[in-house]
Amino acid sequence: MEDMQLVVEWTVKHISLIFFSFFTIISKSGGDPQQIHLLGFGAGAHMCSMYNVASALSGLISKNDLASDSISKILSTQSANAELNEWLRRLTRPVHPVSGLILISGVYSLEQQRKYESTRCIDTLSMSSRFFDSIDYAEAWSPLNIHKGIRKRGIFIPNNMFAKRVLIVHGQKDSTFPLDLSQQMFQEFCLMDMDDVNMKVYANLRRIDPSVILSVQDASLAKSFLEDIKSAISSTDNDSDTLNSPQNHDDIYDDINRNPPTRSQSESLSLKNKLDSFESLSEPPYSKHTCNSEFSDSNTDS
Repeated sequence: MEDMQLVVEWTVKHISLIFFSFFTIISKSGGDPQQIHLLGFGAGAHMCSMYNVASALSGLISKNDLASDSISKILSTQSANAELNEWLRRLTRPVHPVSGLILISGVYSLEQQRKYESTRCIDTLSMSSRFFDSIDYAEAWSPLNIHKGIRKRGIFIPNNMFAKRVLIVHGQKDSTFPLDLSQQMFQEFCLMDMDDVNMKVYANLRRIDPSVILSVQDASLAKSFLEDIKSAISSTDNDSDTLNSPQNHDDIYDDINRNPPTRSQSESLSLKNKLDSFESLSEPPYSKHTCNSEFSDSNTDS
């Protein structure tokens, strides 16, 4: 977590210096310290979610002793609450809220994940059971559990203390981190005062690995994936063409179907066909205070 804090601090400082020293350059590049997004895949998505929790709770504790007392009771056991509060106490550096989160194939409840792995008889092999040797410890590091606890106790957190926008991406048939955890996390984000909460579920896709998807960038899945990310980070200014994102997402798929990319290398053809086989509904336009979940159907298995 401290590594992420340092990265965000450096980014804020670096961009700010450019703003003051090279205004012309920054105006062309579009850099803005108020528009920092965190993107995480797998365990990285979990850590990005925990960073968002840290920015919200640490900011609330520093301003309100009553809130601090309430936060100490949001989880199911005294031991889990003690672990969470000890973690927050160790955050000696400021946790700057980021503008948005892009969470891909994440696990958001280590407590539920351990139970899921136990039913599959792989709990002794899983890294989560090795790193988090008790359920209480796992719960304290579970952003989904923390969000549910905050909501159930009616704790109000001002929206300037957490991310304004979230995009969650998951594969329908992911057996490593089940889709259900992303769906639950999506529901919790929808209940917060966020400008945009969006979820994209890719039908018949198992593990979504950005490095594999983007290895063949002319595949329709790669294009769809990139458009999702572009829309997520440009949602504050729908009229801006900084990222050159299409205004009508249906046109993306029509264009792909009418004008398939040239396949010049045989070694990439099979992978491209595999990536093209995963269909997905296009996202609706991003607008203020939206909560959208998209799911598509496909007859092709991965």
